[in-house]
Amino acid sequence: MGGLFSLCGYDTSLIDKVGAGERRYFVLSALVSLLAVFLAGAGMAYGAVLTIGVVAAPVGFVVAALFVLNLLRLQHAGSGYPLHFPIEEIHRWRPALTGVVVLLVLGSLIVQPLVFLVEKPWLDLDLARRADEALAIRAALGITDVLPPVADGLIARGRAAWDLHVVASALLTAVLAFIIAGPALLRRLGASVLRHYESERWITERILVDDEWAWARDVVENTLLETAPGFSPPLQVPFADPPYNTRPLVFGLDPQDFVEGRLKYMRVARKRTAETPTIPVPVEPWWTTLSFAPQPLEPAPALAPEVPTTLPAAPAPTTTPTTPTAAPTPTAPMAAPTPMAAPTPTPTPQPTLSVTDVGRLLAGAARTNVRAMAVCARYLELPPGEVLQALQAAADDVAVHVVFPAWNKLPTILLKRADVALQVGLAPLIAIVVDRPADQVERRLRAAVGDAKVSSVFAPELARRLLREKPGATTTTTTTTTTT
Repeated sequence: MGGLFSLCGYDTSLIDKVGAGERRYFVLSALVSLLAVFLAGAGMAYGAVLTIGVVAAPVGFVVAALFVLNLLRLQHAGSGYPLHFPIEEIHRWRPALTGVVVLLVLGSLIVQPLVFLVEKPWLDLDLARRADEALAIRAALGITDVLPPVADGLIARGRAAWDLHVVASALLTAVLAFIIAGPALLRRLGASVLRHYESERWITERILVDDEWAWARDVVENTLLETAPGFSPPLQVPFADPPYNTRPLVFGLDPQDFVEGRLKYMRVARKRTAETPTIPVPVEPWWTTLSFAPQPLEPAPALAPEVPTTLPAAPAPTTTPTTPTAAPTPTAPMAAPTPMAAPTPTPTPQPTLSVTDVGRLLAGAARTNVRAMAVCARYLELPPGEVLQALQAAADDVAVHVVFPAWNKLPTILLKRADVALQVGLAPLIAIVVDRPADQVERRLRAAVGDAKVSSVFAPELARRLLREKPGATTTTTTTTTTT
């Protein structure tokens, strides 16, 4: 059946992911599609017989069958759930009626020769009677030197069918046209089954598009860093939601988010965000309670040994008389060397702290580390005073991720903005949640635009968990399987 599904425009790898009961829908759709293709080819073949001859029948069959098959493949593969729509709204989606209308109109035209073929016993008698009447009229008028009119053919049978058998012709046309439009009608009637297939297709294709877009941005940024002096990432893209909604931005704003008023542009209510709460200022600054251990000073380097300032005494003269020699000229004493100054130690760059590093710290060590508490406040979106109070109330040997219950919760991770997730080093945790390599997670986060949340950046990876949740089913845990 895999070849049949592929022939009709379905993805066999996605059909394998739906249930066994849902698979029967695709089998029925494929069989109806083949029947529609055969009827279209047969109608065109018989029409070629009535107009050109029997020799043109195979050509007409192949041309019509391939044309209708291509339309059905476009219907199955190209009219699914749009990629730029949120996956949460797929339960409201239904295939459009455009395909049904197009196939009904096309089918009602292409099956007319088949209608004439079914009515052939009646139409043969009608055409013979009309030919006799035409000959009688010509004989009465004395017309003998002109060839008689054509008594058979596609046009003659069409006029006879719709003049003398209107009801039968209309019913046959409707039945055959609905058979050709059957695959499009099945998409409307089986929308609930089709949503499962379309959700899997949305997830697969969305992951592919997002990964390729992130890779292309990295290539462009690296190229600009090498060839464009002064460029600093990230690359600014003048679109609302690339690469899906490529609406141009006006001064960095999406025009669809604003409505024109009398005096100014006002934001639409559905996009209005809550005001940022003010952080209460404590009476005593929270940093006054911090205790910092004194850092040991580096030992001073050893000084060079001092040079003696006096010359050694001359040896005593011997008793043997010698020729007198000139006395040595006294030299000036050497000045004492100045002590060498201690070299100024160069400050070593402090490594950046990520959420994973801070989560492994103990509460006692975190209380004396200002940067660790800053990461906690940024990650948990809490005032610094509350972070310090929680760490002071905890035991010294308790890990930070245990002190704060919301540390490893999925909402805490997935509701962060993409730029904040990059700054606090959330890529390893997100990689565990979405089951993707950490480098690909960082690339996708860098490619996110605006204030996109992590949940929207990785919506394809999270969609299966969202779509498979059913009422009454056991809820999945909201914590990650590994601690920080």
